[in-house]
Amino acid sequence: MSSRKPSLPAAPPKHLTDVITPMLTPCHEDRSIDFDGVRNLIRWLKSRKVVRSVFVRSGTGGMWTLSVEETKRLIETTVEEAAGEIGILANCSGEFKGKLAERPDPKRYLDQSIELAAYARDHGADAAVLVLPYPLAPKPGQAMEDLVFDYYKTVADAVDHPIFIYQTPGMPDEYHATAQLMRRLVSLPQICGIKVSTDKHDVFDPVAEGVKDAPHFALIAGSEFFMLEALKLGAVGVLGGGATTQPELLYAAKWHYDRGNLERAAEVQLEVTACEKAVSSLGPFSGSVRMVLLGQMGYPMGPYTRGRTVYGAGGGALPRRMDLFVEAARQIIELFAGPYREAVQAGRDMP
Repeated sequence: MSSRKPSLPAAPPKHLTDVITPMLTPCHEDRSIDFDGVRNLIRWLKSRKVVRSVFVRSGTGGMWTLSVEETKRLIETTVEEAAGEIGILANCSGEFKGKLAERPDPKRYLDQSIELAAYARDHGADAAVLVLPYPLAPKPGQAMEDLVFDYYKTVADAVDHPIFIYQTPGMPDEYHATAQLMRRLVSLPQICGIKVSTDKHDVFDPVAEGVKDAPHFALIAGSEFFMLEALKLGAVGVLGGGATTQPELLYAAKWHYDRGNLERAAEVQLEVTACEKAVSSLGPFSGSVRMVLLGQMGYPMGPYTRGRTVYGAGGGALPRRMDLFVEAARQIIELFAGPYREAVQAGRDMP
């Protein structure tokens, strides 16, 4: 048997570049998943023509509220609806309540990660996403780097499917990826990319340093506010919440950057930031606002979600004058993204 390592591609796969959307999880009022709404959300994103992939069971989609069985059905539904037209990146991390004081059983968490990664592979997802394993505590005497590396290597050896790393916002600093850790991880042929959710150089830069000599690896900006800075450091795409309703705006910033139009890219970055900050400022239910807006555009869903952006995280009702919030979002998005949306749909260069 040959001991040669498999050859790695010279560039990241297309579905791990440009604009990737973190998927909201449309729900009914009782917070059961609205799978018809999920299909409509995928249809909407396909219609945009600029979304490369969808990140299913994302942070904005309430990832830690979803069970293994719900995740499996989401994988089935999204892969079927995507129909190969856009990629599906499925979060295959084990179940966790999101609280360090209530960490899961380590073996159960690992077993569930393997089970879901295999399910994603067998049902056509393009990659299995695994959160840096802060739900797991180091064993006595175990270095944090070894804990993280061993988690990914164990899943990779068991499943042999592309694995995409997710460094979430707000996770304990000691679990953040370092340059040394990334150099070890990119040596595993299954490890294909990472989303780093930060707008801080001291968090993003070490990761960029660790993967700079791995041209096959997809370094992804996890904050659209930091997108241009991340591109300068070698990122090949962005995965931000605004890609749900204004993906053309994010696409335009990278389009100009890729063509060396750096001044114009910087101007569009300002628009990206202003637009998303304005939509997010509509309140803790901005995710529901986005879903109602998409429903008005012919893609009904929700309007409830499992994520942070739902009015009354414990299950409260939507605001009485939801129409005012939705209209405000529509006007904001049209102001900033409208010209780019028109250019995309017409097949023209970005203005």
